[in-house]
Amino acid sequence: MLQLEKNKTYLLACSGGPDSMALFNMLYQEHFNFAVALVNYHKRKVSDDEEEMVRNYALERNIDFYSLSLFKEDNIGNFQAWARRKRYDFFVKLTKEHLFDGVVVAHHLDDLLETYIFQKKRGGIYDFYSLKEISSYKNVAIFRPLLNFKKKELLLYCKENNVPYSIDESNLKNNYSRNIIRHTIVEKLTNQEIALYLKEINDLNSKLQQEDKIINDFLKQDKYYIKDFLNLEECVQKRLIYKLLKQNNLLISGKEINNIILFIKANNHNQYKIKNYFIYCNYGYFELVSLHKITYEINLNKPYIIDNDLFYFDLKNYPETFFIKEDSYPLKIKHPQKDEYVLIGKIKKKINRLYIDEKIPLKLRDIWPCIYNKEGKIIFFPRTNCIKKDNSLIFKLKVK
Repeated sequence: MLQLEKNKTYLLACSGGPDSMALFNMLYQEHFNFAVALVNYHKRKVSDDEEEMVRNYALERNIDFYSLSLFKEDNIGNFQAWARRKRYDFFVKLTKEHLFDGVVVAHHLDDLLETYIFQKKRGGIYDFYSLKEISSYKNVAIFRPLLNFKKKELLLYCKENNVPYSIDESNLKNNYSRNIIRHTIVEKLTNQEIALYLKEINDLNSKLQQEDKIINDFLKQDKYYIKDFLNLEECVQKRLIYKLLKQNNLLISGKEINNIILFIKANNHNQYKIKNYFIYCNYGYFELVSLHKITYEINLNKPYIIDNDLFYFDLKNYPETFFIKEDSYPLKIKHPQKDEYVLIGKIKKKINRLYIDEKIPLKLRDIWPCIYNKEGKIIFFPRTNCIKKDNSLIFKLKVK
């Protein structure tokens, strides 16, 4: 009945409700290897009784039982989100400590439909619609073997098999958006309507899968070309930006994603700040760059070959290329200020103007090196990130 493997050991997330208690009994009757975990939030008067019921049911069957006792913290904001995070973090901790092969949860068909309808009502950008049979949380597999079962079928199973369970009365009230969807929509659906919803979910997820291939191929590139980006469908553009940011732990609103797309379309050689990152638009492409500021200053009293993580300078063998004379020492290599000047031939140019003229990428302008003589004047400004002479490398900026 359950699509799980007999040679693996699972951790069952059990609340004491009819869904998880039905799954508990199914796992036990079908001789799966598993332990049970429960989180007690002490939110209701019967919370301790429910924990005791599950504990006794497990111990009577020689099933290992683990519990976590939590009390509502002050100023936690969304209780449901806080409770879910605490619950799953506990399951992950147990899974890693006891080497379980994953966590089994009792989400069922009603939950699947409720989740999808909630997503559609809320809008937003998703990697997947509704619930996956197998997903992961912090690199731990989460299994949902009951997605083909209706809630009422699990209730009937408990009654027919004398499985004890508790009803959380807060789930009967319409004080959460999900509860409203459950009671006013999902519980009233006919089998035909359910089939239509399931087809709609499957079709949408198939479309997301096709989009993911396009997005993944796009994000494999060294540079993200604006022209290629603008040729994508608008929905793909949004998911691409969402995925690019998400893989750097940046979660932002749909409104800000729209603003980023408008910024990319403008392609005005500027930057868009997102927390500790910038999105740079440069000469037909864009990229996401961390804001970690690099500072450096190198002092030299004699000709030297500099080879570090930032750049390579051969000042020893090719001093004339860098306009270095004997009386230029001591030298300094450092990043210039934008309002400083450098002499190009007989023309005095501002550093900021040179960045633009030489098409220096925005992300590199914060680390671009210059050579200063003993009088503090800039005697060399690299006009490209790599310089060779007589087939020998004499300068290279290593940061890309």
